[in-house]
Amino acid sequence: MQVDEPLRQEITPKNILMIGPTGVARTENSPGRLAKLANAPFVKVEATKFTELGYVGRDVDSIVKDLADVAVKITREQEMAKVRERALDAAESACWTRFCPSRA
Repeated sequence: MQVDEPLRQEITPKNILMIGPTGVARTENSPGRLAKLANAPFVKVEATKFTELGYVGRDVDSIVKDLADVAVKITREQEMAKVRERALDAAESACWTRFCPSRA
């Protein structure tokens, strides 16, 4: 699904930070709708909260690393989809050449 050009500029960059109280459906909306619409990576995390005992949750570096990993995975899948048909055709052609040279 592609967004119309005027709205596309509003989405760039593809970073969405949803903040709000418990129970407002941030988690339900993000992966299913917004992340796919924006073609953006989504990682559900419990962000760091400082307490008297230290911190609870995950640090920013690990959150950013997870987001980068998801973004790389999305990009890899998109690039593979672009060449999948050509790769299948090349593999089929190579098989015909190898096993039935008269037909190739």
